[in-house]
Amino acid sequence: CDPGFYGSECQSNCSPKCSQTGSICDKTKGNCLDCQPGFYGFNCTTPCSSNCKDSVCDIINGNCVSCKSGYYGNMCTNVCSKNCKDYICDINSGNCTNCKSGLYGTNCTTSCATNCKDSFCDINSGICISCKAGFQGDKCDKECCFKSRSFSDCELYCIFTECSNATYGESCKSSCSSNCNTNSSSVRFCDIKNGRCLNGCRSGFEGLDCTTGELI
Repeated sequence: CDPGFYGSECQSNCSPKCSQTGSICDKTKGNCLDCQPGFYGFNCTTPCSSNCKDSVCDIINGNCVSCKSGYYGNMCTNVCSKNCKDYICDINSGNCTNCKSGLYGTNCTTSCATNCKDSFCDINSGICISCKAGFQGDKCDKECCFKSRSFSDCELYCIFTECSNATYGESCKSSCSSNCNTNSSSVRFCDIKNGRCLNGCRSGFEGLDCTTGELI
């Protein structure tokens, strides 16, 4: 048959919704071999779902190849969670591809921990990507070892325990130099990590830990 016709004597017209390339259809039954965009079925007379992306669907069953933003399901008739970032979710399950800031979980309905930096956490586990200053742990629910200071990264400092003003180092085993300036008992004498004198040296001494012998 010439393009656009079918039947024993090629006397029948193919559906006008068959593929634009000459309205080609099966020469025996007249079923369309392909459809114009936006239609499906044997004669391509059934419209694809309005939520199919670019109006493209399977020629046989009408299932959308992809969905417009905000929809999922075979025919893209289900609505993605409003908490999905950019309203995008998996076409089959409806699970959010990513979450709006501050949320996590399958449908992004669970809030990230309060102390997650910038309210940002892993979409699946809720583990904070980073913590606000002064906190540590997967959910940033543990304070840094030294409550009197706010470190952005606790890990380095939490090998120590809380030390008195005159001690430093792991388990506070080391004493600040006796040559550190100790003008106030309420002020830490030396750095809790490395012993550097924080308030300068007593008269006659110098150096980071004030151990360089008495000056003349």
